[in-house]
Parts: sequence; C-alpha cells; structure tokens
Amino acid sequence: MTTPLNARRWINWGGNQQAIAADVLTPGTVDEVAAHVKDASGNGRKVKAVGSGHSFTAIAVANGQRMVLHRLNELISVDGDLVTVATARTHPDPRNPAKTYTTTWFDMWRIKDGKADEHWDPATIPPPQK
Repeated sequence: MTTPLNARRWINWGGNQQAIAADVLTPGTVDEVAAHVKDASGNGRKVKAVGSGHSFTAIAVANGQRMVLHRLNELISVDGDLVTVATARTHPDPRNPAKTYTTTWFDMWRIKDGKADEHWDPATIPPPQK
C-alpha cells in the first residue's frame, strides 16, 4: 500500500484506484474480525478487507469501513499435510526507495514425519527493468 495502513485515504500502488474510508479497522485476531463484521452488519454498514493494493481494478476500493489485516499473523489452515500461515510484511518499494509497501505474506509447508518437507511462499515486487 502506498499510504499508511491506518490512513483513511487509500491509493493502490499503481495509482489508478483510490478511496477515502469512513473507518479503518485493524483487527489482530480472528475474533476481532468477526466482531467488526457483526457490528457492521448490525448497523447497516459494509466492511471490505483490503490487502496491499496490488490490484489495478476497483476490487479494493472501500469507501465504507476498510479492514486491513496486517496485524492478523497466525495459522490460517491445516489441510491434511499442508499448513498455511499468513504474516504481514513491510518491504522497501524497489521503484521508490523513499517508500515502503506492506503486504500479506502467505507461507505454505508440506509436513512429512513431523518436519517441514516442502515450502512455498509468494514473491515481492520486482525491481524496475532497466
């Protein structure tokens, strides 16, 4: 995200989408996420969970309540021998050294005999081509 995580004004990293949220929610637990969604539903408000703003479409535009999940660092899923964990990470923006961007990082492991046998994770923004 090109703006601070808790800022009401949001611009995607491509600069072609923006919004001003009524509220910015930053839950730290799954229970807090559920409470925010329940509260919004009970009061006729909408909540939109937004990632790091890498989409060029309006999918992350949230003029109501924007939920940023950077504090939600925990186990997400165990499915057979696959374990998935999400953590927030802040990286220097390779296109502009004066800026950083925060993204949700997903790690997945295949567990075999009680040990990590295989590991997958996402990529970061690549440096500009010269």
